[in-house]
Amino acid sequence: MAPTQGLSDDRGVNPYESPTELAAAWYAANYYYQASWNSAREYGGLIFRRPNGNYSLTIRKGRFDALAWDGIGKDMPSGCRPVAYWHTHLPAEAAKNLSVSEQLTLAISDLFGEYLGSSYEHLSGSDIRAAEKAAEVLGYGFSIYMATATVIKRYTTGRVNQPQVWKKDPPSGMAHMFKGR
Repeated sequence: MAPTQGLSDDRGVNPYESPTELAAAWYAANYYYQASWNSAREYGGLIFRRPNGNYSLTIRKGRFDALAWDGIGKDMPSGCRPVAYWHTHLPAEAAKNLSVSEQLTLAISDLFGEYLGSSYEHLSGSDIRAAEKAAEVLGYGFSIYMATATVIKRYTTGRVNQPQVWKKDPPSGMAHMFKGR
């Protein structure tokens, strides 16, 4: 059972603990991407460091193409330190309950966005601004992770050679959808 099931506001804290920030982002990508796809909603949250040195994450659900970062720290347990945002990006083929024109717009965006650096597989300008705003407020470097079924990307404020990219296998329940890609 997913930790957010039964929550009326689609928010919560996942109790799983990872040894590193990247491991927490990887866990989020593998644990939540298929649910994000199936519900046609971005999932995301905050990766935080617990007092014991391990990392956990909060979870919230957004719309198909957006997640609200405002007030996201309220979900984090007290005594923890926020270190990064994480979230999913979905391709047009995952869209449900959208008008034909909205689906067409998304499909065209995915097709041409790859060449323009603005497809669902890229960190958006608003993703980067969210990390930079968090770093400014917190006073230390902050990252944002973006996950698709087969890629994790990380942008960290104040670093060069951005973003960092890791290829990954799709979640086990989605492997058949990505054969040959």
